[in-house]
Amino acid sequence: MAAFDPNRAGRPIDLLALTPRERDVFDAAYLSGYLAGHEKGWEAADEHAAALHYRAVRVVHSMASIPERDHEADRAAAARREEWWANRRGDAA
Repeated sequence: MAAFDPNRAGRPIDLLALTPRERDVFDAAYLSGYLAGHEKGWEAADEHAAALHYRAVRVVHSMASIPERDHEADRAAAARREEWWANRRGDAA
């Protein structure tokens, strides 16, 4: 295999011109980089999911601390609003 040529760095490699040994080295390096990126991708996805779950837990805990609504008062307020809108529309007789 040829020695590293700094003038060639960054330029494409002609895979068809490589010797079998050079091709084996290239394939091993490519596979190593691919797998490292694959693992980093899984790590990033896991971190993202953990962040979303953390936020969801905070929302659930916040909602759990809200007192229960008074359903009778909610129905009375809804009836008052409906009556107000009916009067505004002129529906009330």
